[in-house]
Amino acid sequence: MKRNYLTLWLSGLVLVAAVGCDSSANDESLSASEDVAESLAKLVAEDTGGLVEQAGDIMDLASVGDIQAQTAAVAGKQQTDVIERSYDPETGTWTISVSRERGDAAGDRYMSLQKVYEVQFLDASGDSQRFFVTQGDTAHAISFVIVEGSISLTTPHVSALRDNITGSWMATGVNTDIVTLNGTYARSGGHTITHLEAVRTLDYDLALEVEELVGPKGSRRDLSQKLSGTVSGQYDAFATFERGDAYREREISREFTVTISEGEATIVVNGDVYAGNVRTGDLAGR
Repeated sequence: MKRNYLTLWLSGLVLVAAVGCDSSANDESLSASEDVAESLAKLVAEDTGGLVEQAGDIMDLASVGDIQAQTAAVAGKQQTDVIERSYDPETGTWTISVSRERGDAAGDRYMSLQKVYEVQFLDASGDSQRFFVTQGDTAHAISFVIVEGSISLTTPHVSALRDNITGSWMATGVNTDIVTLNGTYARSGGHTITHLEAVRTLDYDLALEVEELVGPKGSRRDLSQKLSGTVSGQYDAFATFERGDAYREREISREFTVTISEGEATIVVNGDVYAGNVRTGDLAGR
């Protein structure tokens, strides 16, 4: 009888240990997905130099006027300067360099962004034309390539020293009031997340597909409230976790979708759902 009691007792210990390990693994997986969602919220949002900020430049270019007026629109009134623009008649391509800042470098919200775009205005046949409106013919599409870009970012919970940006988008319907964006967008860099006295660093690579992202052309005012559509992709990172003397590191790989509508980004990572603000990049509950 004593032997049976001992066997049951040992079995119980093994079961408790197994459940404890499984719970710990689940908690760690959930925390990793939440960190990915926090990072994605910043990579999508407008004020953090994310995908929506790039979309705003396309909307500005889809406007009546010459390239000087259009690049001035890209500059806007957001502490932005267009550094250089040049046209290659052989390829029908404009190269536009942009430097942009938002916020206070000494404050808790600041973004500094440098980008080089290659832009083609395309007619109804898909041939390039020099301006958005050339000899009375309005472009029907815009090819928009982010050749290179880099960003430094500070927010209350997330900072990035120098993230790299590339992408290739096609904007259609630019001769109408509503523009549709499709294409690819890639980012790589490091996000440092500070939350609940813990510091987590994600050295990440993001590959994203833009699928039917729709919004009005012209003014980018309240653009985050006007865009709608879905983006999806893969987020891979080498993650470190520090709290006091504790230190852990691991590889993270997550597929995700982000649905943008009425200023909210519904972020789905590993089946878990999070809500982000499309303008600020803040994640609800963080």
